[in-house]
Amino acid sequence: MQKPLSDMILITDLDNTLLPDSLIISDNDLRGIEKLRSLGGDFTFATGRSHPLALPQAKALGIQEPAIIYNGAVVYDFGKDEYLWSTSLPDTSRHYVKEVLDKFPDVAVEVLIGKEVHVIRSNEYELQHIRRENIKFTESSLDDLPDGWTKVLFPQSPDNVDKFAEFMFELNATDVTFVSSSPIFFEMLPSNISKSTAVTKMLELTGRKDKKVYAVGDYYNDLEMIRDADVGFAVADAPEEVRAVADVVVARCDDGGFAEVINYIISEHNK
Repeated sequence: MQKPLSDMILITDLDNTLLPDSLIISDNDLRGIEKLRSLGGDFTFATGRSHPLALPQAKALGIQEPAIIYNGAVVYDFGKDEYLWSTSLPDTSRHYVKEVLDKFPDVAVEVLIGKEVHVIRSNEYELQHIRRENIKFTESSLDDLPDGWTKVLFPQSPDNVDKFAEFMFELNATDVTFVSSSPIFFEMLPSNISKSTAVTKMLELTGRKDKKVYAVGDYYNDLEMIRDADVGFAVADAPEEVRAVADVVVARCDDGGFAEVINYIISEHNK
């Protein structure tokens, strides 16, 4: 007889962890999530996606509870369709964006304000992103944007990201956080914000601080969440630094890595 999982919560990244390039979650993974839930386990996600891009996945996964979006800047309750908690970038963010516009003409700039997407400057990577996700956006100028930015996305060539990241980190900005979230995406978030800090906030807000946390991800924006979880998982094609902080490394997303996570959790609880 299988033991109940009522003392745990599994928090997963979406893209390239649970969600493959096809953007269709496998039936095998959906069955695994349903089994986890049937045994009393909690399940949700932590993603860099905005609300409009996370909503279809929340529906596909049957998420009726809080999840983490915008890489930790927002805790959103999809069951109640409301913000539980959010934070925003400081006014100085405009200065950092202007630096990018001036010094990196090939880097796109996308500013997310609540559920709105504003494109300040585009490039081929931004256009691919927009087409792939069917994003509704507004072309805007930096001066015309209102305050209350949730995060800023900088799509660019993977050959450029390391140089760009070096420049941004050398700004030594203490009022914002910079993180690489994919081979083509670099992001600016509010100060001291990450998926891990949002997990802590979500557990506090929902009275689940005593839950055993399992977390799985694939990239640098998942590193702290994986490291700080009770049991952290990284997929096999995650960067070396991310795999190094994980307790368990599973197969790639396309090779059934998420199903391995589910099987591990159930096996551990039945020892």
